[in-house]
Amino acid sequence: GFATLYFFIVYRLPADVMRETTRAISILLARGDLVHPEPAIYPLQDIVAAHRRVEQGANAKVLVQLPS
Repeated sequence: GFATLYFFIVYRLPADVMRETTRAISILLARGDLVHPEPAIYPLQDIVAAHRRVEQGANAKVLVQLPS
């Protein structure tokens, strides 16, 4: 299935809620139920395309690779 996650600052939660939340997320990660989309990596010369991807609502990280 598909789930929508809302991000929040875990360390601001009450201690008992933080423990339960991190325990539940750890279980989901261990089972492979949470999968992060692959990032889009653009070379510096394609920075315009990278910016467009972000503006279009990329569902993962959009990275620009700098020359070494």
